[in-house]
Amino acid sequence: MFSDEQAERILSIPLVSSMQTNEIIWRGDIFGVYIAKIKYKWLITEDQNLLGNKNTFQSKDTRSYFTKKWSLKIPYKIRINLWKITNEYMPPLGNLKSRRLKEDALCPTYKEEEEAIAHLFRDCAFTKPVLQEVICYNRNKLYHKGVREWAQKVVGSIKAYISEVKQLEKLSKIKHKIGKESWEPLEGN
Repeated sequence: MFSDEQAERILSIPLVSSMQTNEIIWRGDIFGVYIAKIKYKWLITEDQNLLGNKNTFQSKDTRSYFTKKWSLKIPYKIRINLWKITNEYMPPLGNLKSRRLKEDALCPTYKEEEEAIAHLFRDCAFTKPVLQEVICYNRNKLYHKGVREWAQKVVGSIKAYISEVKQLEKLSKIKHKIGKESWEPLEGN
């Protein structure tokens, strides 16, 4: 799982020697209850304060942003991944390389660019046609039928497109194998 050098670095991390018991302490709200939504607001406020923007927790833009984000009609799984993407907590190879956990950060699909969030979701040669297909499909549906697709249907169409691409890849591999192999009767017949 880890290279010898990485294992050495991990093993050289000093451990705490005190025998104190662990306590969970959260002072992000007045009730002392941890809620991801409040932690997220707290982190954004802290980042804004570090940039020199005071009273950002009370600002109209910040309130509007959180209201929109938490009222999205999408599954929580997608909200969490959206949060990870916008805060660069997803582990593409570029992030792993910057943390010295990976040496090669090139996109494993096409080996053209370093794998980063923007590359994965926008610039990758695999992602571009998928996004174009979804955008074209939605635009045509809106123009011709006056219907807007919901996020779940869009995700479903992306999954169907990816499945179709994988099936076509399997078929192309099968076609190449047919010419190389020959039929032989079973033993004993």
